[in-house]
Amino acid sequence: MLTDSSFGWPSSFFINVPVGIIALILVTRIIRRDEQTVTQAAAGQQRAGFDWVGLVLSMVGVFCVVYAFTRVSQSEGGTTGTVHGWAYWPVWALLAAGVAILATFAWYELRVAADPVLDLRLFASYDFSIATVMTWLVRGLIFGSFSLVPLLPPTVSRLECGEVRALSDASGSGGGNRHLHR
Repeated sequence: MLTDSSFGWPSSFFINVPVGIIALILVTRIIRRDEQTVTQAAAGQQRAGFDWVGLVLSMVGVFCVVYAFTRVSQSEGGTTGTVHGWAYWPVWALLAAGVAILATFAWYELRVAADPVLDLRLFASYDFSIATVMTWLVRGLIFGSFSLVPLLPPTVSRLECGEVRALSDASGSGGGNRHLHR
């Protein structure tokens, strides 16, 4: 078995390498390239390429905002130092940069991009906007519960950390409480 070998259990993730190679080969053989539509060909227009600028702007903007929120709870000097908090200036700099980059992304997608990576005009539809907000709320509640549910037994019923881990491992939600093991 791979986990008992000298490679160790992390090597079990290498199964994804051949699967990925096979998937790439199949994609190049099965999926056709996008072709021009008849109206584009008649008008002599070239099909717009992938919106790399929009992709990079969205990725960098979201990264800055998320990293700003993670810096709030981080501490100086590892786990024993003082927590940065909202008064830490890099948090506000990252947040401002992220919002500015995301605003640039919105402007670029609405005004410049021929084939936007995210068509923001879809949010003009009330139904689409409500469906998107509800999807995010439900996902937030579901995935947030994976982190919070294992923390309830020690606080509500005063169980020991080992007992909580045994209960959550048995229920299948044990991934969120590995930090409780002493």
